[in-house]
Parts: sequence; C-alpha cells; structure tokens
Amino acid sequence: MILYKCLISDDEMFTDAYPCEEKDGFYILKGKLVTKKADDVDESLIGGNPSAEGDGDEGTVEGDMVTGVNVILDMRLQSTGFGSKKDYKTYMSTYMKTVVSKLKERGTADDVVDAAKQDAIKAFNAALANFKEWEFYMGESNNPDAHVALVDWKDEEEDGKQVSVPYVYFYKAGLLAEKC
Repeated sequence: MILYKCLISDDEMFTDAYPCEEKDGFYILKGKLVTKKADDVDESLIGGNPSAEGDGDEGTVEGDMVTGVNVILDMRLQSTGFGSKKDYKTYMSTYMKTVVSKLKERGTADDVVDAAKQDAIKAFNAALANFKEWEFYMGESNNPDAHVALVDWKDEEEDGKQVSVPYVYFYKAGLLAEKC
C-alpha cells in the first residue's frame, strides 16, 4: 500500500486504497458518503496511526454514529475554511513557498521542483475558479500551514438515480508517497 503524507506536517492524507486519478496538479479521489460508528475507522485504509483526539468535526454525529465522506472520516481530516478568496490566496502563497523549501531541503532536483510549481499553479487556479464550491479539510494535526484538501460535490447518476458524489482533491506538489 502507498500512503500519501503531507510534506509539511507529516499528516496522513490518503492511501492508494481509494480510487484515484491525477489531473491538473491534483490527486482526485472519488469518495463515498458513509455512516459508521463514531470510533469505527477502517485501519486498512490508513497508516495505522489511530488518533487519541476523538471524533473530530468532519461529519454529522447521531448518537454514536457519524456520517461523512469516507476519505475524510478514515483519514481523520479536520474541517477548516477560508473567509475569502484573498485568505485562500495568502494561505497558498505561504504554503507553496514552504513546499518548495521542503522539496529543496530533501535534495529534490530543480526540474522536479519546477514541475511541482507548475502543477501547483494549475491546481490553485482551478481551485480559485470555483472557490465557493469547495469544502476544505486539513490533516489531523490541524497545522494551519500544512496541506489542505478540497472536497467538491458533483451530481451523477448511479443506479438510475441522481446522487451527489464527493470528490476529494489533494495538491500533488505537497505530498510524499511512502510504501507501507
């Protein structure tokens, strides 16, 4: 299994157990809306580093049940937000400077760093274009300088019915892949 971690915070963001595609500087995962026991997390989908923090605020809780997007719940991502496009631009500017710095610290080749910058610019522009459509989630550590995942709901037809499907977007440039 491959575990994708935030380059800055080392938070576990997702694994290759979820259907994923790469597009425009993002890893895009097709999620599912699920309901499970508040403490029931599929350990096979994460790096096996359970939280002592509790449930978080990433879903709707009824009794001891929680409803939310499987990727968000399983990876213990925490809901966050940005007050405006300007706030998001400020975050992304600082975030990308930190990502580039971390890549260089790791000895990443200049051409790889340049490609990561270009991918991030594409991804950022796509995110900014639909800013009001996104939900934002950070890693379990709640590090405000680290990776923020985006969720977009798309209407699709499944089994002859129109349903809203969550797609979770992660900036490729800010993640490290580790083989578990």
